[in-house]
Amino acid sequence: MSVKSTTVNTVLGPVPADELGVVSVHEALLSVFPGAEHAFDIALDRAEIFETLAAKLRDFRAHGGGTIVDGTGMFHGRDVRLYEALSRTTGVHIVASTGQGPEELLGGYFLTPQTNPPTPWPAEKFADLFTREITEGMVVPRVERRGPAGLVTTAVTRAGMTATDESLLRGAARAALATGTALSF
Repeated sequence: MSVKSTTVNTVLGPVPADELGVVSVHEALLSVFPGAEHAFDIALDRAEIFETLAAKLRDFRAHGGGTIVDGTGMFHGRDVRLYEALSRTTGVHIVASTGQGPEELLGGYFLTPQTNPPTPWPAEKFADLFTREITEGMVVPRVERRGPAGLVTTAVTRAGMTATDESLLRGAARAALATGTALSF
């Protein structure tokens, strides 16, 4: 009996699943709340961040780790260029994710699209956004697209699911189904 080998999208390209090694499945390499990068009292020293994370990834690899799955999604610190450099330097595969949520962490563009009256994005628009990040590459803000996402992730509002949260969940599920990509929420 043979098992078909599948591949997983990492920041450096597809990797056969049987070459991933030990996988840590739900990590946050970088956790930055949206807007923090603009705060005068917060220092984000990229060189220091790189060295700190590289040391941790080398330690992970030295203890048998092969792959880290970063579940931060689009707006909670994802830094595709940093992840690419870390993966090249340490030899650890990094799977980055697409997705958003909960509602209170969404950018205004996704909450009040140009409709009259303003309404939350429908699930179809979230599904298209997440699918494109998987099939065309993840967006590096205002610059370009990089490697494809390997996970769709979302979260809901702690106080109870909102209409936007429901659209996010449905969109994430549709994108995962359409692309055969894993889903985490």
